[in-house]
Amino acid sequence: MKSKNTVRTIPEPNKEVNIIDECDVVVVGGGPGGIGAALAAARNGADTILIERYGYLGGMGTGGLVTIMPCLSDFNGNMQIAGITQE
Repeated sequence: MKSKNTVRTIPEPNKEVNIIDECDVVVVGGGPGGIGAALAAARNGADTILIERYGYLGGMGTGGLVTIMPCLSDFNGNMQIAGITQE
């Protein structure tokens, strides 16, 4: 088990980068794809970290105020997209 008090670093040219945490899966971006990827990884038992540069999840649907989202069904109302997207 790693100690939280030990500062570890990764050597880079001209600097040392502190390691703040370790995990199995890193997902970069908290838009719809990133949320789905992080949920799927975590639900399958991977120690997962989701990194988002803004203070919210949802991507353009949240921060860009994109109000038109494609429906999850076809013209007859039959579901075409499901899974985490449907949740």
